[in-house]
Amino acid sequence: MDLIDRYLAAIRRCLPESFDHRDDVVAELGDELQSRIDEREAVLGRSLDERETAEVIKAFGHPRAVAARFESHQSLIGPELLPHYWYAVKMVLAIVLGLEVLGGVIGAFATGDAEFYWGSMSLAFNSVVYVFGIVTIMFVLVERVSPSPWPALLARWDPRHLPRVDDHFHVSRFGSGVEFFVSCGVLLVMFDFAGVQRLLTSVFLHPSTLAVQLTAGWAPVFVAIALSSAANGLSSIVTYVRPELGRVRLAVQCASNLIGMAGIALTFRSAPLVNIAHGSPAGSAALELVARISLIATFGCLAFAAIWNVWKLVRKNRVANFSPAGV
Repeated sequence: MDLIDRYLAAIRRCLPESFDHRDDVVAELGDELQSRIDEREAVLGRSLDERETAEVIKAFGHPRAVAARFESHQSLIGPELLPHYWYAVKMVLAIVLGLEVLGGVIGAFATGDAEFYWGSMSLAFNSVVYVFGIVTIMFVLVERVSPSPWPALLARWDPRHLPRVDDHFHVSRFGSGVEFFVSCGVLLVMFDFAGVQRLLTSVFLHPSTLAVQLTAGWAPVFVAIALSSAANGLSSIVTYVRPELGRVRLAVQCASNLIGMAGIALTFRSAPLVNIAHGSPAGSAALELVARISLIATFGCLAFAAIWNVWKLVRKNRVANFSPAGV
């Protein structure tokens, strides 16, 4: 009985002090454990020795594991607050990262040094950790405060401010934030032509044998990319503030596709598109052919994207117009 008493005492110590039925739980566990020992003794036809008793107790479970069965489930943030917690994390992340990207873009254009932008991107990773930590701590405190202010905060919502069921153009703020980030990055790359050329040369060509330069014929493509990125960046700001203005986003995407197609068409008429120093005429001709095939393929992709966006715009307008009133 010494092993059983020690085992039950260990379980009792593991039960929370606030648990009102500790004695009843320990007594119930003791009866169940004794029943298992009696069954084992009936099978063997004799009393169990200390080693065999220890085996039965061990199979019953570790004292902490057994005591955990009687504890109420505890979580940092309860199910009532959890959806609001994730919404707050996404909103704060979008605001903080958007401000950091915007600050990096302004600094890069003001100084002419793209390092300001990439420096802000390195800080963004730290911001993700800080935002998760700070928002989590705030919600944990709200969960633990007594009386909780959460019911009063939830009572402030107004059903009249809920989005319409037939709002088929509603876009997510997270998607708008990602689009703004990508557009800013593209703009900075486009304003660093020399850096882009060095990158292309180092990745696709051997620098010791070939030196590739893009000719002025690419200017329409660069202008089209810059205009499209600027337009998409501005539309992402609009849809982040007003997510229901998805029509604006689709319309800007259609216009961006058309601008890109126009830039490619103007560039395709230029010749040559690339200059290679220390290269053979055959190599120059092959690279020129690759550049023109790439332009044709890109033009086709943009045309398909434009048709797809127009189709989505028309379809969603039609669905919105024929939605039942009051739905």
